[in-house]
Amino acid sequence: MKRFLSQVYVIAIMAVALTVVFGGCARISGSRDTLSPSFDKGQKRSGSFVFGYLDMQFAGPDLDWTLLYRFEQGEQTKTIPMRTLDGVYYLENVPPGSYSIGEFGGRGTEFFSQGEIILWLPYFYTIGSDEAFRVKIEKPGIYYVGAHKFLLIKGGMFHNDKFELKLMDHPTQKEVLAKIIEKTQGTEWEAPLRSYLARLK
Repeated sequence: MKRFLSQVYVIAIMAVALTVVFGGCARISGSRDTLSPSFDKGQKRSGSFVFGYLDMQFAGPDLDWTLLYRFEQGEQTKTIPMRTLDGVYYLENVPPGSYSIGEFGGRGTEFFSQGEIILWLPYFYTIGSDEAFRVKIEKPGIYYVGAHKFLLIKGGMFHNDKFELKLMDHPTQKEVLAKIIEKTQGTEWEAPLRSYLARLK
């Protein structure tokens, strides 16, 4: 099956307004570093908070990991794992700089032999440095990337599968942040994020 090729093919095209189309869906093997959904209570608050939401209803896996790419002078210089919970990806204490939500994925199930054998397969979806997912941090703050729906585009027998991430109005920024606000409890990020949440409509 084409989406199980070892190499990830990436095609980023603005197909229609508010829609981003990507190529190269997945591969088998490996995984990605993950962080606990809960903030580290002992750390000091610094830098910025970055978050967004991916609706993975039509994907093979749930959202298990998201990677934040850092860019300097147009070149990717660092890959940073983010926290994930119920479709929300987020990370605190992000230093100033240019970033992009570069990759996401998770483990899906595949059934063989009429369901008698179950394999847990990691899926990798590469965004790269697409403008719709870029975050430029010049001063400390709270940065929202948006809520997007994952849609799989079947490539057929002779073509790779593709996917598109379509910007959604719902859930709202307030609803997204509310999903993970309890994970900040007892940390230096709790008060500023609760204050920010209270100001959202």
